[in-house]
Amino acid sequence: MARNICIFSDGTGQAGGANPINWTSIYRLFMATREADPAGQICFYDPGLGSNPDEGEVRGLFRRFKDLLAQATGYGITDNIIDCYAALLCAFRPGDRIFLFGFSRGAYTVRSLGGVLALCGVPAGFANILRWDGFTDVIRAQEVRGLAASAVKDVYMVKDGAARAEAAAAFRQRHRTEPAPPFFVGVWDTVRALGLPAIGSLPGRHKFHDAILNRQVAHGRQALAIDENRQVFAPELWDETGAPPGQIRQLWFAGVHTDIGGGYGLQMGLSDLALGWMIDEARAARPALVVEPGLISELRPDALGLQHDERRTSLLPWSEGTREGFVLHGFQPQPARMAPSVEPRLQAPAVPILEAMLSYRPRALASYPPFARYYRR
Repeated sequence: MARNICIFSDGTGQAGGANPINWTSIYRLFMATREADPAGQICFYDPGLGSNPDEGEVRGLFRRFKDLLAQATGYGITDNIIDCYAALLCAFRPGDRIFLFGFSRGAYTVRSLGGVLALCGVPAGFANILRWDGFTDVIRAQEVRGLAASAVKDVYMVKDGAARAEAAAAFRQRHRTEPAPPFFVGVWDTVRALGLPAIGSLPGRHKFHDAILNRQVAHGRQALAIDENRQVFAPELWDETGAPPGQIRQLWFAGVHTDIGGGYGLQMGLSDLALGWMIDEARAARPALVVEPGLISELRPDALGLQHDERRTSLLPWSEGTREGFVLHGFQPQPARMAPSVEPRLQAPAVPILEAMLSYRPRALASYPPFARYYRR
């Protein structure tokens, strides 16, 4: 029986946990899918960079240093990609469907993982080999980690296109791999931004080889934040030029980065809009993602929900930016690209933005033709 193999990769500093108040939409979706169909759906959660727990006083100090380094430099994102590919190696069987979900740099991680899969596939029968009784758990872990690291470092991260294609062909032949393109890629606000404003974006070795979704991926969905205003948090859009009809849907939602991806405690009105849309899209795919009804019933989407502003509340000196160019030029502007919840927010006399009630007039939409009437004085 073909199964759903689901990978969830969270944003910087996000790691789920016992307290639901701290959960992002990624972790909420993971929790609602991991036991929804034990026989037909396998789920793996990858914590965000810089989110590892403390382990004693000395090791905890070292861990905090590593976490800060991860947030500041991108150290560790290669390990995230390797971890996710290793999880697939342990679970994938021919015919299985791969669902990839990610938020922020976790979105960057799963999109990179999609690149690894396009280049390398998955070795045929590898999961069965790992079940051999002669393997100890340590040997199994070493085998999986070694193969995953080879695919990521020796193939995917090769900069030269011709050399990368040659390395990929050699990997596929050596390991007799099965094609394993993702079936569904669902991401929230993909960014290359790091955790500190002075650092900027991920180093060049982590740059996507291209921004085009592989044509073998059946469904690509992205929720984007209209109001994110930190310059280094520029979104990574898919180029839809030449994409098959219906393959890609990228929708703009009101709110800043974390308003879209979740993580502001119980203030989920805006993030539930994007999460509800992503769930609908994944459940509409055939075969569908299986989601426990409890998550769907607890969603409280609110087009007039509380909006945040990290530049005004953070102690860090974020440089100001706007997403106007991405809204207008990232892909052809048309009302279908806007979430249905955006216009009611524009129509409202005032909405909660931080501690004030203000008219919703985002700079990013000021030159957007379908909404021009809301900006006329």
